[in-house]
Amino acid sequence: MTLRTATRWIYGWRGVHTTPRKVLHPEQVGSSIDDLSRIHLIRGHVAYGVHEYVSAPCRYFTLVRDPVARVISLYYYIKRGWPDSKAASLSLDEYIESNHHAYVPNDQTRRLAGPPFLEEGSDPSLLSRAKEHLDAPNVTVGLTERFDAGLILMKRKLDWRRQPLYVRTNTGGSRPSKSEIDPEVRDRIRAQNRLDLQLYEYATERFKKTISSFPEFDEEVRRFQKKTAALSKVGSLLTTPYRYLKAALSP
Repeated sequence: MTLRTATRWIYGWRGVHTTPRKVLHPEQVGSSIDDLSRIHLIRGHVAYGVHEYVSAPCRYFTLVRDPVARVISLYYYIKRGWPDSKAASLSLDEYIESNHHAYVPNDQTRRLAGPPFLEEGSDPSLLSRAKEHLDAPNVTVGLTERFDAGLILMKRKLDWRRQPLYVRTNTGGSRPSKSEIDPEVRDRIRAQNRLDLQLYEYATERFKKTISSFPEFDEEVRRFQKKTAALSKVGSLLTTPYRYLKAALSP
């Protein structure tokens, strides 16, 4: 959600196409676009390969995340957003064994590998394809854990003329941190997401190597963080009364 806010400053409103919920296959993404001529950005939780199904050159940018942190975040996002659902009634330990449709082990690897989608989600060929796509010259990869640096990398590689300013949204609230989760549960998440762990390590090294090649990169990140910190203070003043009012009027 925060990345969506940042890219609104870059691509505007009319030129952004948000893929429908549950649309994953790039062919479905392509067919969901009515007027490609006005589109500058296609966004969503989709798989790599959209360029095969649209009649325009494509560049990709994405964020990868520590797999354990991603699963914990997903679980608490469901509990917060759908408190009456069956998944919300489960513990995290139960959730990762529940076959809930939103939790797909190695999901980052599967999406970055793109079609054909394999039934076996731990097939090593998925990791090979995902790494190959991350290394493509038209792909820019950032890290959720280094969000601001990732945005500056995207700005430089994608030639954004504007700053990708944002007010942080959809944060985890009061959910426990990764370190507060039972170590045995964390180990089971790692075991279920072995490919994602390897992909994350690969992407992290690639990210570090890429940003080291840009002059004064760290200084630009620091300047950017000062701007977003000031913007977030203003945003908080505007949105906090709304949240309180919404909570007071909720049944």
